[in-house]
Amino acid sequence: MSVDSKRLYITNGTVVSMNPTRDIFSNGTVCVNDGVISYVGESSGAPKLDGAERVDADGGLIIPGLINTHTHISMSVFRTLADDMADRLKRYLFPLEARFVTQDLVYWAALHTLHEMIRGGTSTFADMYYFEEQVAEAVEQAGMRAVLGETVVNFPSPDAPEPYGGLGYFKSFAQRFHGHNLITPCLAPHAPYTLDDEHLSLIAAMADEYDVPVMSHLAEMDFEVSALAEKYGETPVQYYRRLGLLSPRLIAAHCIHVTPEDIDLLSDADCGIAHNPIANMKAGKGTAPVPQFLSQQLRVGLGTDGPMSGNTMDMVHVASAAAKVHKMAGRDRTLVPAATAFELATIGGARALHMEDSIGSLEPGKRADIALVSLNAPHMFPVFDPYAVLVYCAGPQDVRDLFVDGRRLLQDYTPVTINPGEIRKQLGKIVEGVRIEGDTVFTFQLHDDVQWHDGEPFTSADVKFTMEEVLSQYHGRFERIYSRIESIETPDDTTVVITLTEPYAPFLISLTVFDAPILPQHIFEGESVLDHAATTAPVGTGPYRFVNWDRGNQIVLERNENYFGDAATISRVIFQMIPDENARTVALQTGEVDYIWGFYLPSAGLSELRDDPNVEVWQGVRIPALHFLFVNNDSEPLDDPLVRQALMHAIDRELIVDLAMEGLGDTEIGPMGSAYPYLYDESFDLSNLYPYDLEGAQALLDEAGVGEFELSIVYDSGRPAFADAVAIMRDSLSNIGVTLDLQPQERSVMIESVYMQREYDLSMQSFTSGGDPSIGYHRIYITQEFGTPFVSATGYSNPEVDELLSEAATTVDLGRRGELYREANAILADDLPLFPLFEEMSVEANTRNLTGLRESLDVRDQISRARWAE
Repeated sequence: MSVDSKRLYITNGTVVSMNPTRDIFSNGTVCVNDGVISYVGESSGAPKLDGAERVDADGGLIIPGLINTHTHISMSVFRTLADDMADRLKRYLFPLEARFVTQDLVYWAALHTLHEMIRGGTSTFADMYYFEEQVAEAVEQAGMRAVLGETVVNFPSPDAPEPYGGLGYFKSFAQRFHGHNLITPCLAPHAPYTLDDEHLSLIAAMADEYDVPVMSHLAEMDFEVSALAEKYGETPVQYYRRLGLLSPRLIAAHCIHVTPEDIDLLSDADCGIAHNPIANMKAGKGTAPVPQFLSQQLRVGLGTDGPMSGNTMDMVHVASAAAKVHKMAGRDRTLVPAATAFELATIGGARALHMEDSIGSLEPGKRADIALVSLNAPHMFPVFDPYAVLVYCAGPQDVRDLFVDGRRLLQDYTPVTINPGEIRKQLGKIVEGVRIEGDTVFTFQLHDDVQWHDGEPFTSADVKFTMEEVLSQYHGRFERIYSRIESIETPDDTTVVITLTEPYAPFLISLTVFDAPILPQHIFEGESVLDHAATTAPVGTGPYRFVNWDRGNQIVLERNENYFGDAATISRVIFQMIPDENARTVALQTGEVDYIWGFYLPSAGLSELRDDPNVEVWQGVRIPALHFLFVNNDSEPLDDPLVRQALMHAIDRELIVDLAMEGLGDTEIGPMGSAYPYLYDESFDLSNLYPYDLEGAQALLDEAGVGEFELSIVYDSGRPAFADAVAIMRDSLSNIGVTLDLQPQERSVMIESVYMQREYDLSMQSFTSGGDPSIGYHRIYITQEFGTPFVSATGYSNPEVDELLSEAATTVDLGRRGELYREANAILADDLPLFPLFEEMSVEANTRNLTGLRESLDVRDQISRARWAE
């Protein structure tokens, strides 16, 4: 179906209309003509709608799109920074915004958050932030409906160098989007405590002049109430009334600290109120008197608040929280029942925005903002009360489809108007530059009830032993980190204190299970780690415990019943080894296997898998990662840079991405990719320096005095894309007289050949950045003896590069880091000690009845979250 189709016939579902009589049609149909709902009712009475796209709800719920009445969507770039810190607004948020917020950040962070909202069934939202024109552009691309408020404050802001500069910005913003069918410009004075009387009054007058809404935080903070009481003897609501802001134009966020008299004033003024229960609870601000608001028929909707406050844009759970928090506060289970909570998320939100005539319910004549909620998950059955299911059972993952103005934004859980992979990639570049420089002392408190799989207690001694005796010697990435550790102290069994020699920004993200796995001291102490039997029969602490490794066949894990955290849902996990790539695809389609990680997913079979209704294919960007061609710099004639440059010219990297990777890669990269913008520059972009050019390649070989020669290329036989890629290389290089001897090897054999023995000429490899180039990419360019898996195995050594990368790793200042990396990259682009081929996009596939796979950044890290849909 075209994403722009606006003639729809949505049927085979229960319609929860939210119309004035709250009709529910158990076998319902909704007809849409040119973006407007033309029929809502039982299917038996539905008219014919010639030319309409038929949408089968598959027995699910057909509901109005959810409405988020208060948020700051571009703050998603700061999500999880300074959570649970006192005075967070002034100590962290305002400084972060002043330092990092730009047009680019706002745009990509907005798209990122719109992706989240679309997947959760939100069709309309009210936003207040900076650079709202960029938010509007993101909204246009995504196709959502929005009320967008330009923030005005009494200090310089990211989009206005002078106090109150947002007023000037608003004028051009309002003119540009005046009369837009989906975007409503809005004035957004931040709060009573960040503006003065004069400018608040001016904003009230401007709102009348431009005929726009006003949104503001009001009666949210304790200090806000006390300051106004002391200065004026007024409550925040009384203060806004005096200045002319209390009117039907106002959308007041929070309204926690209000008196009965304030409620009367809000009612008389016909204001909208945005209730943010999850954000309020998380911040410990208190509970707004929503039952009293409703008893006086105030216009109340729900909001998530910003991604730094409520942390998610999940309106489904906001509705659930709204129902529960008031029952708890009032000790009365009848307060805010499920039907009322769902009303607040739909037609109530429309009323709060004064848009109830066009959205918020499924009625003929209203805009076609519609969500389809699946009932196929176990937690969604049985359905005695649709409101209870929607409010107490559902989650955003249950939203299957979303339409706004009749345009499909989400289809079968997949966004269709935006590219999540590109968004994640671009936002990743921005996030990399957002850092709060920490101290050099890190204290970690361990769980006190953790056991190794053999029953022995897990303690801080295990951490100290592993880092000092194992990781520092045998782990290619961690040994670089260990060089910056001054001391590791264990004051008791559950406390680890790590002191660094100097601040090191990537330190915390380097302590993942992949970069810093902890081993049991009682097993390995005094033993040869690499030769110990426990390296192939591991003893861990995780949700699964090792059972058996049948080499060449399978590895078996079973649920750890003594796991300290949430028990794994699936009792047994088998990692099946299937050498033949086509057999892997068939195994997934027949149900012999349930999940294939991207390394081993045949790219040639992706189209077939995408068409299989029983298979789900996911693709996107997780952590920046590169595919390389390792080059043995000590092997003739590869020891000559001219020869290496010739080979780089002769490898058709774009063809490899198109054919071997099904387009899942980007060749416009430098020696360390392009995902970190501070270290990338077009001047050393390898696609510019070494385009596919057979004549140029031959000229370089002639200059080097090299004729025809043969090279071996070693690669992991279990990765089909590698096999396809090296076959393309073989064909390309044959054109310049280079013969490639293809040597597919089982992974463990390949590791031995390349990293331990260096018995290779070329080798196809892939490396993740680990979240920072100093973690992931330094190890392949620095001078280092071979013999450690997954570090440099090329023999390349350049003291100038070593010095530059060493300084970059210990430099916190991002500007200086960029200078150092760009200088190093320029050298590496000329030396070409190895060949960066492309930056990858992740892809994986699973049977549709296996869910919960992508609730963390890396599926392998949280496989215990996987569960069966039935």
